Amino acid sequence: WNLGPLPSISMMQKIDANSSLDDQGCDMMARIADAFVNDISMRIVKLAKYRKSDVSVLDLKFILKREFNMEFPIE
Repeated sequence: WNLGPLPSISMMQKIDANSSLDDQGCDMMARIADAFVNDISMRIVKLAKYRKSDVSVLDLKFILKREFNMEFPIE
């Protein structure tokens, strides 16, 4: 699954308008993002299995807070 360089470049330019990213940089960012999503997904499924329940947004919130100290409001 490859979105190409445009999302990576767009994200970088939101951070710094003068930044640029070559093809290798875009590929590296895509690999890091893919690994992050896979890791989070596996942890969420593991947590839901432990609770003997379906996966929920609360599982995502718990994993992101505990493992990465990231907080998001649930609306």
